[in-house]
Amino acid sequence: MSQSEVLRVLNTASIDLVSRGPGYSLSGFNLSGTCLAGSDLGSADLSHTDFTEADLSGANLSGVDLYRSRLCGAVLAGADLSHADLTMADLRGADLSGANLNGAKLSGAVLAEANLSAALLGATDFYEADLVRANFAGADLSSANLSFAKMERANLQAANLSKAKLSGSDLSQAQMSGTTFVNAKLKGAYLARANLSGSNFSGASVTEANMEETDLSMAKLFQVDMVGVDLSGAQMPWSKLLYSDLSGARFVEADMSSSTIAHTLYPGTDLSGTNLEWTGIFRERALNDFPDITYSDSTKWDDPEKSPKAFVRQAVRPARKTPSLRLIN
Repeated sequence: MSQSEVLRVLNTASIDLVSRGPGYSLSGFNLSGTCLAGSDLGSADLSHTDFTEADLSGANLSGVDLYRSRLCGAVLAGADLSHADLTMADLRGADLSGANLNGAKLSGAVLAEANLSAALLGATDFYEADLVRANFAGADLSSANLSFAKMERANLQAANLSKAKLSGSDLSQAQMSGTTFVNAKLKGAYLARANLSGSNFSGASVTEANMEETDLSMAKLFQVDMVGVDLSGAQMPWSKLLYSDLSGARFVEADMSSSTIAHTLYPGTDLSGTNLEWTGIFRERALNDFPDITYSDSTKWDDPEKSPKAFVRQAVRPARKTPSLRLIN
């Protein structure tokens, strides 16, 4: 739809824009329910505009000012919103599936229950945004800023969060199986009871994060900074912990059975009630390497007489000083 056609559509709503010319302003107008699918609004000022339940699918909104706009229930599937300013915008329940929001500004925006599946969100700013129950399945969030965002029960399955900033964010009970967190920053993040099975945390930092009762089964944790992380009650069978730092981490009642743990530091860790069977972590050797470990009678250590990892463990015994870390693909 050309700009002249857009103007004709808008004029049917008794909005006189003919005299406005290029760079026209729709700021503050009520365009709820309007069909502008495929239109080119790239030159308009749309701040404070009401697009509630409007159809903007496939529209060109690249670089547009949508500050504090209202887009509740709007259809923006396949739209180009790259580098648009959606700061403090209301996008509750909006359909942004397959949309391009690379470099867009959404700090403080509300996207609760919005559909952003397969969307392009590289370097997008979601600082302190409300993303509760939003659908990000398969979305590209690489280098996105999600610091202090509310993402409880969000769907991030198979999403790409490489190099994303998630410090202080709330991801409790989120679905993140098969999600990529390579080199992501999650310091102080809240991930309690999240599903992270099969996820990849290579090179990530989860220092002081709350990961209680998370599902990390078959997760890749290569060269991860896990200092002070709380993984109490976590399910981690068949996970791979290599070249990581677990100093001061809590694994109370966690299940790490059958996990691969090598070249990893764990001084001061709390292994009370932890299941370490078939991991190559033997009581005598662990306490010799790291005498400040906390454990209990219910801690299940691997048995060197029965474990097939006994000979492997000797070859990968961690040093007391920080090892030279390298990323394993």
